[in-house]
Formats: sequence, structure tokens, C-alpha cells
Amino acid sequence: MKHHIIVVLLLSIYSISGAEIVTCSLPFCYRESDSYQLSVDSVSIPITYYSDIYNYAHFSMKGKITVTITAKEEIKTYRISPLRTELEACVNGRTLTFVMERSEYLIVKLNQLPDLILAVDELETDIPSREASNVYDISSLDYNADSEGKALSTQAIQNAINDASYHGGGIVYIPSGVYLCGNLVLKSNVAIYLEAGAVIRGTGKREDYTVHFRKESLKMDGTWFISTEKNASNIKLYGRGTIDGNGLAMRLNDRFLNNLLVPLQCHSLTVDGIVFRDSGLWGVVVTRSHNVTIKDIKIFNENDIAYENDAMDIQESQNVLVRKAIAVSEDDTYSTKTWSEKTDIASNWCGKSEELKNVVFDNCIGWSRCAAFKIGYGVFQNQSNIIFRNGVAYRCMRAIAINHRYGGHIIDNVLFENIDIEGFWPRKYRDSRWLDISMKNGGVIKNVYLKNIRVRAFGDKPSILKTVTNSFLENVVFENIQIPGECLYAKTLNEMNILGVSQSSGQIDIKIRK
Repeated sequence: MKHHIIVVLLLSIYSISGAEIVTCSLPFCYRESDSYQLSVDSVSIPITYYSDIYNYAHFSMKGKITVTITAKEEIKTYRISPLRTELEACVNGRTLTFVMERSEYLIVKLNQLPDLILAVDELETDIPSREASNVYDISSLDYNADSEGKALSTQAIQNAINDASYHGGGIVYIPSGVYLCGNLVLKSNVAIYLEAGAVIRGTGKREDYTVHFRKESLKMDGTWFISTEKNASNIKLYGRGTIDGNGLAMRLNDRFLNNLLVPLQCHSLTVDGIVFRDSGLWGVVVTRSHNVTIKDIKIFNENDIAYENDAMDIQESQNVLVRKAIAVSEDDTYSTKTWSEKTDIASNWCGKSEELKNVVFDNCIGWSRCAAFKIGYGVFQNQSNIIFRNGVAYRCMRAIAINHRYGGHIIDNVLFENIDIEGFWPRKYRDSRWLDISMKNGGVIKNVYLKNIRVRAFGDKPSILKTVTNSFLENVVFENIQIPGECLYAKTLNEMNILGVSQSSGQIDIKIRK
């Protein structure tokens, strides 16, 4: 029998002029932006301060809406990305107004104020009923999780997961509120639903976590904040809530690292709609898993001072689809990797090393001080059939990268298609370039297709194609590469500003089509 307590819902639903807007109040653990105010069809939307570099707002919509941003100062300049949306806006003193006809992720830059990310999703259609027999509500008296962030809720949430698993499956319902947590383990046939306004938040204290790996390059231990049970299957993590690792605090104070979500040797996994925030190392790390769908996710990380905090890494996995995402991080935003079993971070992974195959990133926005869309560094197993499509490199150090640095295996059949490269923001004292295909220790990269690439800026250094002794770069095809200036399509490597071509006893085979 389920026993429920009364909770205060933070969710607000508005229907104005045929449009529907769903938002929630700002979770108390976050600070509101002091640079902007936001309204949508006259409905106030809270803006979360992340850093002096960027703030973000998150809500859901249906229909045609009018967005009004009010800045703390008169607006002199503005830019709305992705630029290819060509959204027209009206400026009036301190306000910027524009119309959105569909849900999408945008980055608005006003003057020199922090960038404002608008993460706008479609309305949810699969919200579970908290009274359903297969729903395990952590706010019920059966679990009595603390939604005020004063006491650990780890055991309450894990007990709900365990109960759902024991009864053959079900949905664990996380209502709005802030839940301090240590490690959580997801199990087969169990879905986790995070309501808008719900935050599963790390404690920021090493003592609350299991040590799962050692990162020798940083001389730090680390943990998998949320992971999956070995060989688990049919898992779903969805809703409009937030998973917050509180990772930077733990990294700086305790020298301890935190991966946010680690599906490990998992089969049939769906992640839908979640905000991931503040990983102390890599964020969403899909590892040796199969048949994975990740969609409508937002990853917000420190993007200035904390190195090696990749937003998303797909590792040794097969049949993975990432569709509609925005990721902000200091290190790479979207990448694929394969490692040796002797690699430090892989020492406790389940099973044996696997190849990576059939991975698609579609409609993803990346903002990084390193690479936006990348294959490598690790290539200890083969990587094949990888697609980056309809992506936007907002700002980065390298927009498109294949870095065959560690291992000697093959990268084969890679497509970068309809990629828009808007600009650069490299790490301090580092070079920026739009393309970097390079090898360090031998191996093969072959059948790489770059098609319909909009290069709005080259970066401050020429791009490179580089091999070394006993390495091969075969069948690299450029088609419709639009270069800065007069909307021209490049006919030569020189026109694409690819000047660093070095064979170094290796082999390079290049084709250019128009």
C-alpha cells in the first residue's frame, strides 16, 4: 500500500493565445541571473545563473510564442545562435524580442553580458500518474525522501529503484525538490522520471561516494554518480528535471572526480529531456552499451577553469543515437573513444574491450574550449560508422577533429554532414582551427566524408591533415565546403585553409568534390 504526503508543486502551466508554456520556479539551490529577465507571452521564466560566462533558462512549449529578454543595460549588439535559424529580433532599449514557432535550443549574446542559453523543449507527452500501481513515488511515506536538500536521499531513491526492480519493473517518480545523493545504481526494467523542478544533486563531499576509478593524468580518484547494474536492460531516465553532480566543488575541495551518468554494459537505454549539470570530470559517459537513445538533453558544465570535463563520451558502444542536444564544457562536447582494459579509467568496467560502431550525433550544439565534434583520443579498438550531422560548433578550439592518438586500430567510415562552424574560443595559449585530423602512434583512418560544411571562420591557425610513420589516412573526401567571405565553395585544400598536410612516411589520399 502506498502512503503519500502532500508536496508543494513548483510546476506552472499556461495557455495563452493558442500557445502552451510549461515552466517551474527556480530550485532553491541555484542562483537567479542578475543580467537578464525573461518572459514568454508575458509569462515570467526564471533564468539560472551558472557563471559569469553563461546563464540558462529551461522551459517547454507548444505553438507560436513571443520571447522577450530584458537586459540589465541598453542593448547595443546582439546575436542569436544557431545563426542558420536566421531568427529576426527587435531591439528596444534594454529589451530584445523575437518569435519562436517551434522548440529549439538557442544561445543569445547581448553586448558583453554572459551568454544566455534558452533550452526550449516540446511539451511532455508521457508524464506518469503518481497514483499508478507501477509508480514508486519517493515523496511517499514508503520512502520519505528529503526534498529540501537537508539530508541524504540516496537510500530513499535507491530503495524505490530496488522495489520497482523486485516487482518486475516500474517507474520511480522524483517530484520537484532538491535531493542530495551519493551513488545511485539503475536496474533493469526501471524508469526514473524527474519532474520539472526536481534536482538530484551531489553532496560535494568525497566521503559520500564509492571510488570507481583513478585518473592518473589528474592524480585524482573518481566516482560514477549514477551508473547501471552490470548487464542491465530496458532502462529509461526522463523528464524535465536536473542531475547535478556538484562536481567542481568536490574536485576543488576534495580532489575527487565525478562522472554524472555512466551506463555500463547496458542494453536498451533511453535518456530523454534531462538537464545534466556540473560534472567534475566527464558528464554523460555511455560505456560498452548497446541500443542507446539520448535525446533532448542539456549539459551545462564549467567552461573556463576545469579541464577534462567532456560533456558526452560514447565509449566502446554500438547502435547509439544522440538527437537534439546542447552541451557546454571546457573540454570536448561530443566524442567517441575506445580504450585498452589497462587504461586507468577502464580498470573497473564490466566485461572486455569492445569496438565502437553505429553512432549518430544529430542536431547537436557544442560550446567548448577544446573540440566540438571529435573522434579519439583513444583508438585501442576499431571505431566505425560514425555520423555527426546537422551540428553547430558555437565556439571551440577545434570544430571537427579526428585525433588518433592512443592505440593502433582503425577508424573507418566517418561522416560529418551539415555542420555549421560559427566561431572559436580556444584554451589559453592554444591554437584554434576548424579541422584537425591527425595521428600520433600509427594506425589507420579511412573513408572520412566532410559534406556541406559551413566554415564561417577558419580559426587563428591553418587546419591540419597529419600522419606519422606506419599510419595511413585514406579516402578523405571534401564536398561542398563553404568558406568565409563570399559564400564560396572551396576547390582546393589551400582555399579551405588546410595547410598543415604532413605525411611523415605515412599515406594520405584526398578528394575534393563540388
